[in-house]
Amino acid sequence: MKRALIIYNGIKTKTYFYKSIPKLVDFLTKEGFEVVVYPSQSSQDITNYLKKAKNFELLVTSGGDGTMTEVVNGLQGSKIDPNVLYFPSGTANDFAFSLNIGKSYNEVIKLYKENKLLEVDTGLFQDKLFNYVSIIGSVSGVSYTTDNNVKQAIGSAAYVFEALHDLNKLNKEFHVEAVVDGKEVSGDFTLAVIANSKSVGGFRNFFNGSLTDGKFNLFLLNTNKVSSYGNLAKTFVTGIDKDINQKGFVNINFTDLKIKTNSEDFWIHDGEKGLPGNGSYKIDVLKKNLKIYGYEK
Repeated sequence: MKRALIIYNGIKTKTYFYKSIPKLVDFLTKEGFEVVVYPSQSSQDITNYLKKAKNFELLVTSGGDGTMTEVVNGLQGSKIDPNVLYFPSGTANDFAFSLNIGKSYNEVIKLYKENKLLEVDTGLFQDKLFNYVSIIGSVSGVSYTTDNNVKQAIGSAAYVFEALHDLNKLNKEFHVEAVVDGKEVSGDFTLAVIANSKSVGGFRNFFNGSLTDGKFNLFLLNTNKVSSYGNLAKTFVTGIDKDINQKGFVNINFTDLKIKTNSEDFWIHDGEKGLPGNGSYKIDVLKKNLKIYGYEK
C-alpha cells in the first residue's frame, strides 16, 4: 500500500490547513494511501523527522518558507524521495508564489489531481540547502526581523514597510569577492542576493528566473551608487531583468559560485538566520532536486 506523510508546523493551529486535515486524510485514504500525520513541535523537528523517515511516496506539508527549508534539508540524504504537496500558510510565501501554488485547500488539491509535478532546483550553501534565496545586507533580515504580530495583521505588506524603513540605513558597504562560473567579480556593495525565485521578501516578480533551468541569480547592489532612491524603490516593486550591469547593480546567472564578504551581518536563508557574513562560502545548484506539485508560467 502507498504511504503518505502529512507533516506541518504544529505551532500554527489557526490556519486553513489545520482545519482541513480531516478532509485531507479522507481524500488521501480514498486515493489509496495509508496516512501518517505528524505535527512538528519545535524548530528543526521536521528536518530531523524526515531524515529518519521510511517508505513514503507522498509528503504533504504546510507552513511558511522556513517550513519548506526544513523539508528540503530533511529529505537530503534521507531514505525517501517523495512527491511534495505543499499548502502554503506563511506570510510572504515567496517559494509558493514562484510555483503558482494557491493559498486555498481546493487550489492545492487541484495541482495534485492534475498531476502538475515539477522537479525544481535547490541551492546548497556550504552544507545547508535553501529553496529560493540567501541574502545579506541591511534589508536581508526583513523577513527575519519583522514583528510577527505585524505580519499577521497586515500580511506581506509588513515586509514592504520594514524594507522601506531600512532604505535610509541601506548605505553600509561591505566588500564582496566572488567567482561566478569561473569569472571574478569584486567590489563594495550594500546588498547581496543569491536567488532562485520570482519573489523575495514579499517583493513579487523581483527576478525573472526559472526554478527548473539549473541556474540561480547573483544580485549585487550598492545603494550609494544608485542615482536616486526613487529608482531603487521602483526596482524593488517592478523587478529586474535577467542580465543587468549598470551603476550600482550587478545581476548574473550562475551554476557555480564562490563568494567571500566581510559583512558584519548574517546571511539569511529562506527567511531564517544563517551563517556569519564575514567568511568564504561555496554555493552549488542542485538540479531537479525536489519534486513538488506546482507549475511555472
